[in-house]
Amino acid sequence: MLMASSQLILISLQKIFGPGYISKSLSYLDPILTLSKPSTDPKLIQFDIKLPDKEWNEISAHYMKLMEKKINNDEYLAGNIWHKAKLVYRGHPYRIKLRPHGREPSGHLHRGMMSLEIKIRDNRNLFGGRKFNLIIYERIKYLFEPKKYLSEKLGITHIKSQVAKVKIGNLGYKVFFIENKFDNSYFEINGNSSLKVFKWAEFKSPILSTVRRPGISGKQKIKAAAYEQNKSMLAKFGESLDLVKTDVNQKQYYLTFFNKLNTCIIENDLDCVKSYFDVEYISSFLALKELLGFKWHGVMPDNFFVAWNQSNGKLYPIINRDYYTSVFETNTLPNYFYEFKEGAYHFNLILIKRLNSIPEINHLKIKKILAITGQKKEKEEYIKFRNQSRDRLTKLKYNRLGQVIQNFMHHKRDQIRGNVTQNWDKLHKYYRKRKNPQPNFQRKNHHPLITVKEFFRVKLIGNTIHILPGKYTITRNIIFPKKYSVEISGPTKIEISPKSSIVIQGNFKIFSPNSNRVQISSTSLTKPFGAFAINGAENCNIDGLDISGGSQAWITGSFYSGGLNIYNCKNVSVKNTTVSKNYADDGLNIKLCDHLQIRDSKFLNNFADQVDIDYCNGVVENSVFSDSGGDDNGDGIDVSGSEIILRNNHFSTFRDKAVSLGEKSKVILASNTFLKNKLAIAVKDLTDAIILENKFSGNQIDVIGYQKKEIFDGANIYIDKKISESISYAIDTRSNIFQKKYSQDLLTQTAKATRYTNLSNLFGKGYYVDTRDISHLARSSWLPNN
Repeated sequence: MLMASSQLILISLQKIFGPGYISKSLSYLDPILTLSKPSTDPKLIQFDIKLPDKEWNEISAHYMKLMEKKINNDEYLAGNIWHKAKLVYRGHPYRIKLRPHGREPSGHLHRGMMSLEIKIRDNRNLFGGRKFNLIIYERIKYLFEPKKYLSEKLGITHIKSQVAKVKIGNLGYKVFFIENKFDNSYFEINGNSSLKVFKWAEFKSPILSTVRRPGISGKQKIKAAAYEQNKSMLAKFGESLDLVKTDVNQKQYYLTFFNKLNTCIIENDLDCVKSYFDVEYISSFLALKELLGFKWHGVMPDNFFVAWNQSNGKLYPIINRDYYTSVFETNTLPNYFYEFKEGAYHFNLILIKRLNSIPEINHLKIKKILAITGQKKEKEEYIKFRNQSRDRLTKLKYNRLGQVIQNFMHHKRDQIRGNVTQNWDKLHKYYRKRKNPQPNFQRKNHHPLITVKEFFRVKLIGNTIHILPGKYTITRNIIFPKKYSVEISGPTKIEISPKSSIVIQGNFKIFSPNSNRVQISSTSLTKPFGAFAINGAENCNIDGLDISGGSQAWITGSFYSGGLNIYNCKNVSVKNTTVSKNYADDGLNIKLCDHLQIRDSKFLNNFADQVDIDYCNGVVENSVFSDSGGDDNGDGIDVSGSEIILRNNHFSTFRDKAVSLGEKSKVILASNTFLKNKLAIAVKDLTDAIILENKFSGNQIDVIGYQKKEIFDGANIYIDKKISESISYAIDTRSNIFQKKYSQDLLTQTAKATRYTNLSNLFGKGYYVDTRDISHLARSSWLPNN
C-alpha cells in the first residue's frame, strides 16, 4: 500500500533500514519507491502454490518461534523440514517441496510471509533450474534495479532474479523475486561451465575476505589474527570440500591454490593478489562497489560469492542480494568501508583493501567511475534507462525508479567526482615517479624470454617469438609471457617430460603443411606429459601439427583437460593436424572460441573424447574421428553450449557416442558418415539438432534424444524426411523428433557456411512448428546409461 503521508514513509523506511539510514534530507528520493497492490498484468510471471492450510500453519509457527526467540538457531534448523506441495504455472502442475529460506532468516519475514526455498520434483526444470528461492520483495529492498543495471553496464556477473506474483494456499498474491540457486549448475545453465564455485558448510568462499579481531590496533596483531583465521578456514575447506570424484592430487591443488592467495593477502603481496584476478573485471567490481556504496555484509565470508574460472585461473566475485548499499545516506559519500565495528569486534575488509591498493586496478576503477558520473553520453543512457524502467516497473507500482537513480547520480556526482579525482591525481604522481608501472617485465632477472631460451632456440622480432626448427626436450613447465606471439615452423620436434606442460598466452601459429611437420610428444613411451595449451589469444592458427602422449594439468589456476587445449581464443583454425594417443579426458579441448574452424584433420585413439568443444561457434569438416580402445564412455566429438556445423566428417567404431550434443547447443549435421558406433548421434539437454543427408551403417542406434542433466530438459531433433524412415532412433518422454522435407537451398547454404551464425534463424519457432508440414515420430523408452 502506498503511504498516505511523509511521516508514514519515514516510519516505513526506519522499520526496513533502521534509523541510521535516514538523513535530514530525502528530497532526491521523492517519490519513495514503495510497492502497492500486485499488478494484474498477464505478462508478469504468476503462479500458484497449492498447500494445505495445516501445512502452512506448521511452517509459519516454526518460523515465528525463531523470530520470537523461543528456540535457538540449531533448533530452528533441525525443525525446518521440507513440505510437499504443488506449483501451477501456465496451467501445468509441478510437484515441489518447499521450506523457509536461510539458516538465520531474520530479514526474510514481512507481514506473515517469509522467503522460501523451492525444489522441483520429478527431474523437471522451471525458471532456469530445479531449485530456486522465492525471496520476499522487502528483503531485496529498494535498489535491485540500480544494482542490476550498473552490474550489466560494467560487465559484472550478478545472480539472476525475476519478479513474480505468487499465491500460496489461501493467502492471496504477494510479490517475490525468483532467485536461481548459486552453484556450479548455475553456470552450466547460463553458458559457462568453466566457472566453478567452491564452498563449504560455513562459508561461501575459501578466500580470506574479512579478518575479525578484538578491538585492538597494530599491524602485527592484525596479521596474527589473519594467520589464525586463515589456518582455521583452510582446515575446514580441506575437510569438507565436496570433491568425491576428484583425485588426491587435484584436492591438493585446490588447497594449495587458495592457501597461496590467502597468504599473499595477509603478507600484502600485491603482485601475487593481482595475479588471481581479472584486472578488467575486478576494477569494474570495485567501481560498482563505490558507486552504490556497498557495505561490508556482502564481503563477509558467509556471503562472499566468488567463482573460479578454470579456463583462465582467475577469480570473479559475484554480486548478490547481500550487497547492501548506503546510497540512501545523503550527507556521506559511499566509500569502501575498509573497517567496521560490530559488538566487541573490529572487522577488516582485508581483500578489498588489498585490491584497491593495486595501482593498475585503482586506475581502471577511477576511469570507470568518471565515465559513469561525468559524461553526457552516460547521462543519456540513464535517462533512457529511467524511461524503460518506468514502463516496466509501473506494473508493480514501483514508481519512477529511473528518476530516483537520475536524482541520486545528480545528487552524488560532485562528491564522487571529487573523491576519484583526488585519487586520480595521487595515482598520476605515483606513475610519474616510476619509469615503468610494471618494472618486473623489464628487469634483467625477470626478462620474459629467459625461461624460454633455456629450452628453445628462438628469434625475437618485435613481440613475436619465433621458435627455430630443431629438436627440443622440455623438462619442466614453460609459460610463455602474455602479449608475446609464438610461431613454430617445421621440421620441429618437441618432447615434453612427464608432468611437464607448455602454456602460450598470446597469439599462436604453426605453419608446416607439408612433410616438415611440427611434432609434440612425451619423452616417455609409458608416461604422458601434462598438457600443451594456448590460452587467451586473439588468433590461433595451427596447420601441420602431430601431437600425442599428453594428459591433463593444473597450471596457474587453469585446468587443461586435453593433450592439446585452446581456451579463450577469439579466432581458431585447426587444419591438417593429427591428435592421437593422448591419455586425458580429451584429445583436443576447445573452450570459449568466437570463430572456430576444424578441417582436414584426424583424431584417433585418444583415451576418452577425441574432441571436446565448449561454448564455441564454427564449423568442423572433412575430418576423421576414430576409436580403437580406451574409455568405454569416450565420444568422437562432444559439443556443449555451442553453435556448430558438422559436415563431411567420418565417425567410426565408438563404443559410446560418435557425436554428443548437449547443454543448449544448436547443431547442423550434413553429409557425415557414421560407421559401427554404439550411438551415432546423441542429442540432449535442451539442444536443437538438424540432421540432413548423412550416412548411417552398422550403428546400434543412429539417433537418440534425451535429458541427461536434471538442470536442463529434453532435446529437439529435426530429421530430413528422405532419411527418417531408414534410420533407427530412440527418445525419452521429454524430447521430440520431427521429420521435415528440407529444400536444396538449405543444403547449399549449409555447405557454404563458414560459421553457424549464417544459419542461426533456422531454429526459429515459425520455421519449424507448422503442424501441416511436420509429423511427430513415435517415442521409445530406451535410454543410455549416461
